[in-house]
Amino acid sequence: MNPTPPTSTTQFSFEHILNWFGKFTPQFKFKLMALRRELPLNQFDALMNETMQLFRAYIADLGNQPTPAARAQRSHDLMEAEMNANPVTNVSCGSGCGACCKSFANQITTDEADLLSELVLGGQVAIDVSELSRQVAEKNRGGRCVFLDSQERCTVYAARPAVCRKYHVTSPKENCSTDGATVTPRIDMIPELIASAAMSMPGNQIGFMNELLNQRLNPPVQFEVALPDLDIES
Repeated sequence: MNPTPPTSTTQFSFEHILNWFGKFTPQFKFKLMALRRELPLNQFDALMNETMQLFRAYIADLGNQPTPAARAQRSHDLMEAEMNANPVTNVSCGSGCGACCKSFANQITTDEADLLSELVLGGQVAIDVSELSRQVAEKNRGGRCVFLDSQERCTVYAARPAVCRKYHVTSPKENCSTDGATVTPRIDMIPELIASAAMSMPGNQIGFMNELLNQRLNPPVQFEVALPDLDIES
C-alpha cells in the first residue's frame, strides 16, 4: 500500500502530487499551472486538497458502474450536471458549427468507444462504416467525424465523448473555420476533473476515435481453413 500522498506544494510540485492519484487531462494540468501562478501558496494548497477529495469521490462513483459503457455514460452525466449547474457564458459553439468535427484528431477513451459502438450496433444511430474503415486505412485521424450529418450537426450529441462535451470556444464562431485565426477554448476545472477520473479507471485507455470505433464495428474477418482428411496409418 502506498503511504499517504503528499499534499503540500511547499515540498512537492503538483505534478508529483497528481501522480499519486491517477491520470489527468492536459487541460486540467494547464489550468492548475495557471492557478499556481495566480494564487497565494496556502490557497493553492487548500484548492489541491479539496480537488483531490472530489477526484476520489468521482473515482468511487464511476467504480460502481457495471460496464465500461456505463462508466462512460455516468461520467458524461456528471459532466453535464456540472455544466448545467455552472453554465459557461459567451460560448460561440452551437448547432451546425461543425468545424472542429472535421479537423481535429479526436481522442476518446475505450469506455466511450464501447458506448458509441453499442448505440450503432443497437440501431440507435447510423454511421457510414465504410467511411470509418477508409479513414483508418488511410491513417486519417483528423477526418470528418462519422457522427456529423450533412447539416453539420452531431447525430450522437447526447452521448458525445468528453473531448467534445467539455470543449467550449469563446472566440468568434467564424474563427474555427478560418485558417490562421485565433481560436480560444475555455477550460473549466470540474469537467476536466471528471474526464480525468474517467481516464483513471482500470482498463480505460485513450485512442483515436475512428480507430477505436473501427476495431469494434469492423472486426477482422476470421477465416476457417478446411484441412483435407489425411489417411495416416499408425
